[in-house]
Amino acid sequence: MRAAFRADDIRAAEAPLLAADVPLMRQAARAVATRTISIARDRRAAGLNADILVLVGGGNNGGDGLWAAHDLAQRGLAPVVLLATDHPHAEGLAAARGAGVQVVTRAELGEDVAPFASWFGIWLDALAGIGLSGPLRGELGELVAALAEVRQEAPRHVIAVDTPSGLADDPAATRAIRADETHTFGAPKPALLLPPACRAAGVVLVHDLGIPLDAEPAVVELDTGDISELWPRAGHLDHKYTRGVVGIDAGSATYPGAGILATRAALAAGPGMVRFLGDRAIADRLPPEVVTAPGRIQAGLVGSGTEGGPDVAAALRDFRERDIPVVVDAGALASRDELGAGPGQLVLTPHLGELATLLDDERAAVEADPVRYARAAATEFAAVVVAKGPETVIAAPTGPVYTTPPGSPWLATAGSGDVLAGALAAALAQFAARQEASEATPPLAAQAALAVALHAHAVDYCPSAPGPIRASDLADALGPALGALLAGQ
Repeated sequence: MRAAFRADDIRAAEAPLLAADVPLMRQAARAVATRTISIARDRRAAGLNADILVLVGGGNNGGDGLWAAHDLAQRGLAPVVLLATDHPHAEGLAAARGAGVQVVTRAELGEDVAPFASWFGIWLDALAGIGLSGPLRGELGELVAALAEVRQEAPRHVIAVDTPSGLADDPAATRAIRADETHTFGAPKPALLLPPACRAAGVVLVHDLGIPLDAEPAVVELDTGDISELWPRAGHLDHKYTRGVVGIDAGSATYPGAGILATRAALAAGPGMVRFLGDRAIADRLPPEVVTAPGRIQAGLVGSGTEGGPDVAAALRDFRERDIPVVVDAGALASRDELGAGPGQLVLTPHLGELATLLDDERAAVEADPVRYARAAATEFAAVVVAKGPETVIAAPTGPVYTTPPGSPWLATAGSGDVLAGALAAALAQFAARQEASEATPPLAAQAALAVALHAHAVDYCPSAPGPIRASDLADALGPALGALLAGQ
């Protein structure tokens, strides 16, 4: 699990330490310098340009960069500082110059800033950190745009100091220098974990520096370790009804495979029983373990492989009236009257195009800011929204936004979403059974995130991995993947 915190919360947590003269800046700079030395050594060994340019702006982020330059010079390297501010961190600048670091100002370079930067194989980006308010503008914005273009022209290595300049709280920010790795301090910032901004962060490495963070996280990233810790386990006294019963109404004459895939996925993800309550022609093609008689269920799935309509709306209404968690997928997302019928335990699973339709907006707008649109849909429909895309975002009306590490690009295959819907329903049923037994369970959004993480992890258990996969193999792989995680493997 990784938790990201807003810039204001990070600054508030740092304040008592800074007041007590804890040298946070020196610690941060030392961590960056140590990593930079390693990168430079590796690049020299590979015959690559290992000259170091430290891009420095104002404030404490620029101070981190200046002190990193000082530390590099003290350890025998020859970094060059490109100073892009009239108000640098005074102590850091004095230390860098005192260590013999060459300092070049943007004013001295004029229009030659980008060509100058292109001579260096390693960049440390300390132009702007969490003190930035809003998107990059003016001269600094123009500089970052120019450097971002140059960055692509040669195999250079970019280390972002705390955040890639321009990225902090706003995951929709895109004007930044793409980093190969980001060394962030205290905790990740929201834009480092959420799309599309996270695509500019590279590998995110956290140096906690002893900063105590007690605020509610803005973002929580769950991974396979959290599945091992939080997923319900079968106990000695359990029976099929206490392990969770899933009800599925999915598939259609046009898309029967969706109902089959969702049901197979639900079976594999650990519940005690799966009831299929949809089209009889599909029921006849399901594994023998699937129960086709109506009865008690603890979570439902409706809509996968359908195009909406009265029957789908009726199925959604039936599930809602049972007061159980319900995964609403594909065609069921068109049942707006039922979605807006008041509070419930709904988990909506739109891809970004469907999310745009739900909110009557353009897909391009949603792709540019999926977090904001997922939260808006969650608020409008009083639901958890699993916004499926290159990175999946899980949002409730309030509380942290959840995400998971990006999965294999081979997940982008027909039927993968149906498998996810089945895994989601299975997870919700198992957690619901634990709630009925008066056990503590994670929030609904976290339950959904765990299922998303399992879905991504199961790719590794497909017979064709690490190559292209089939959704049917993915459904069957959920069981082995989950079993290995619960066994601590």
